[in-house]
Amino acid sequence: MFRLKVTKDSYERTLSTKEANECYLMITKDALKLFPPAGKTFELRIGNHVYDAYIRSMPCTCMGPDKPHSHYYLEGDYKERVKWGKGKGINIKRLSAGIYLLSQD
Repeated sequence: MFRLKVTKDSYERTLSTKEANECYLMITKDALKLFPPAGKTFELRIGNHVYDAYIRSMPCTCMGPDKPHSHYYLEGDYKERVKWGKGKGINIKRLSAGIYLLSQD
């Protein structure tokens, strides 16, 4: 079952099939408020590992040329530490300004 939950200090969601197959993590528009502005680097912790990460904004016309918008993705060298799979849960918690913890369930 798909899960999406955004609070002032956390972002929880279930990986889609496309995300799992292509090894990327989409950040929903309502979750942007949790992160630094797009392009600004922050610290992402996964277990005992620390990575530089950032939110990438990508222009899109997937809803047609009359409805341009952007999609947002979590970028960085963290991807080798994620267990990619359809339906896997991703949890990102803001620990303090500029420091985040990614865990999976």
